[in-house]
Formats: sequence, C-alpha cells, structure tokens
Amino acid sequence: DAGTPAVCTESYLQFICDYANRWHSKLTGINYHSAGSDPRFFFFPSHQTFYNQLMSSTAKEMARETSEHLTRAQFWKLRYLFILINFVPNLQTDAHVALCAISPEAKTVDYVCSGGDTGLPNSPRSAGSRCVPHIFAWLASFLGNSFFPYDWRLRTDAGHVQERSRGDCAIYTVTHAQCLAFGYGITDSFPSDHQTKILNRRRRYVQDLMYQGFVDFKDGEENTQYYPLLDTKPTAFRSEGFYSLPGAVLELLPAEVANKSICYRDCPSKLALMNHCQRNARFYPGWEARQVSGTGRTLEEFVRWVENMDAMRHWKRYTEAARPLPYPANQPFRW
Repeated sequence: DAGTPAVCTESYLQFICDYANRWHSKLTGINYHSAGSDPRFFFFPSHQTFYNQLMSSTAKEMARETSEHLTRAQFWKLRYLFILINFVPNLQTDAHVALCAISPEAKTVDYVCSGGDTGLPNSPRSAGSRCVPHIFAWLASFLGNSFFPYDWRLRTDAGHVQERSRGDCAIYTVTHAQCLAFGYGITDSFPSDHQTKILNRRRRYVQDLMYQGFVDFKDGEENTQYYPLLDTKPTAFRSEGFYSLPGAVLELLPAEVANKSICYRDCPSKLALMNHCQRNARFYPGWEARQVSGTGRTLEEFVRWVENMDAMRHWKRYTEAARPLPYPANQPFRW
C-alpha cells in the first residue's frame, strides 16, 4: 500500500516523452527526439522542487528558470508539456503527486489529480496544492506578449480518483500522462473498475521501469514493451470539461495581461477606438483626455486603458474616475 519513489515517477515520465517523440518523428518525418532537436513532448526537470519553487518564487523568477530548459519558440511547438506537482497536503506527512499537462497546441492546462484536488483555492480538497493560479502567472511571465488569457482553457476534474487507502497517486499520475501523450485521452481510457485494476497497472509500471521504457513494434516478436499510439490532436471543448480561466486565476495575473480582451485584438487604429469610446461614452468617462487618447499616447496604451475600464466595470471595482456615468443622460450611442 506504500507509494512509489519520486525518482521512478520522473523516469517513467521521461520514458513516455521519449517514446512519443520517437513515434511522432517516424510518423511525420520531423526529428523530435534527437539531441538538439525541438521536442513535441517535454517534461519539466527538477520535479522534486518545482512546486516549492513555483509557490515561493515570483513569476519572473520562474520564467527565468524555464528559459534555461525551454525557449518560447520551443514551447509553442509542443503538443504537451508535463509537470509533476509534488506537495504535502496540510495536516499530512506523506507527499502527494498530481499532474499538470500544458498543451501549447490547444492552449489548455489540465490539472489532473487522483485525489480530487482542482489546484484552485476553492478546491473540494481543502488540503490541495492551490498552484493553478501560480502556473498561469508563470506562463504569462514566460510567454510575454504572446500570452492572451482569453485564448486559454482550463480543466480540473478529468482525473480518475484513486482508492484513498493506497498510495497509488504516482501510478495514476503517469498513467494520465501516458493517456494524453499516446493520444488515448483521459475520459474514456480508464475502465470503470480502475481502482481494482490499478494493482495490475502497478506490475506493468515496474516492468516498464525495469526495461527502461518502451520499444517500437517488430513483426514476429512478442512486443511486450510496445504501446500503440494515436496521432490525436488535443482539443479544448466545453463538452470535455474545459472552461475559461476563472477569477482566481485572472486575479494573480498582471493587470496588463489579465485585462486583455479579444475584442480589441485587431483594433486597427486609435481613431477606431476613439469612435468606440464615443459611442459608449457612459462607460469610458475621460476617454478624450490628452493623457488617455491624445497625441503621444500609442494605440497599445489606449487599448490598455480601455481594457482596464472594462475590467473594473466587470468586477465592479471602480475608482471614482472610472465609475460609469449616470444613465440615461449619458446613454450609449444607438444606431
């Protein structure tokens, strides 16, 4: 009933990424697996300390740490970036491990925990990791201007829950990662009696570690270390449990990032934005001020001001200058 050593979990995750990169290299003809090439599947090193670093460091410090292992260009080429979240729940002595699977390809973050934790402050597991807001703050800092929070989706309830009396969290964690990397998906890849069959999965876990990973299919051989793969592209459908970033995540992002809005993404000019503010003058008091939209203020600065006004109205956290003007004296323009 004891858990598994952390070094075994890390090694297994390495085997998963190596095997998936090698398989996709053969499928596409693009080298994802050789030294110096850009991988399609990557696991973040220093898993033993990642969670503690994430929770104790600033987002900028974590971004610098990330850049030592992965460039922004390499990040956007990934299908999955896997991170092990090792933490000790409050009032407990044994460590627990969950999986954070980031898909730059689909712009999703999967927080997968066999203990029922969501990684958010309102998690049903009161002793959870609470790390998901910090993960997005780190991503925002690392990716800079290429990170738009409204493009990303989060899922926190896809993990299959283990039998609490056994230390199976690591087995579930690597199996969840394997199902994602090998294209099986999480939702339908586990049998309904997985809590019983996980005992057999333990034996296979040990076998895979003993043989140091997986091998390609070969005709005429037993292929005991072969796993079939599917080239299943990750998606971010609401029907699969993904949803927009919640307030707990947005509140930890820098204001200039958290308040970004998709409707201003392709704004062509300051004049177009001034027309927008004029049509909706009630919601943008002071928009015509020189320090807001006048000569010398760039379109980017003007957009940021409008986004901040929208955010204050959305969250109902006005400064006196940002409070919407009375209606109907300042009613919005009507066509």
